[in-house]
Amino acid sequence: MAQLVAHLHGMERVRGSNPLSSTEITTTILQRVVVFHIRRAFRVACVVAPGEWAVLPISAHVTSPVTVPGLVMCAVDDEAVTRGNPTMEMGNVMAEELRFVEVTDAADSHWSEMLPVLVQLREGLDRDGLESVLTSPVGQPPRFTGAFIDDACVSVAGWRLLANTHLGLVLYVDDLVVDGSHRGQGYGHAMLDEMLRIASSLGARAIDLDSGVQRSEAHRFYFANGYSISSHHFRRMITEGV
Repeated sequence: MAQLVAHLHGMERVRGSNPLSSTEITTTILQRVVVFHIRRAFRVACVVAPGEWAVLPISAHVTSPVTVPGLVMCAVDDEAVTRGNPTMEMGNVMAEELRFVEVTDAADSHWSEMLPVLVQLREGLDRDGLESVLTSPVGQPPRFTGAFIDDACVSVAGWRLLANTHLGLVLYVDDLVVDGSHRGQGYGHAMLDEMLRIASSLGARAIDLDSGVQRSEAHRFYFANGYSISSHHFRRMITEGV
């Protein structure tokens, strides 16, 4: 139980993103908790208010269900089932089929839905700017993955497979954003799961990403998904003529 309470810290609510106190978490666990399997990762879902669920990973390294007395255990493909209460919804990501599309060409038709989501993170980016990045003759251009519900894009990630002397192959995430109207519904978690799947399939030993020092909510999100701060990122801008 103590392990589960610890994992619930830093979680995102389905509505709102204020972390619960230890007392609230313990009370919630005693009232209603479901552990379920979705997209190759075990999750915890618990009631935090009438009609409101909180969903988060148990651990990035969990390979079997966590056994806690009183929990309702489920293990189904891409769907959460609440035993004894099948009508309870646990966020749109649990009820709708999410599909992922990989895009490397600026002319790809998926950009009509993906670019408006990406610019919510990269303000000022337009189609010309995107094309210049993807077609750059120097450097390594990123690949992009879009998460779609039907024809609507709900999340975008830009990433590259890098090779370095420290870890060998590393998947570096340049961009990760969830559409503003779909935040707090588990799509960010699902995209990180997809990044993990891609990294594993390519033989990467780790996933690296940067998050602005001012983005405290994003930091809590990454901590809750098993990420840690491994180093400082330094930058020196280069001015013309230097």
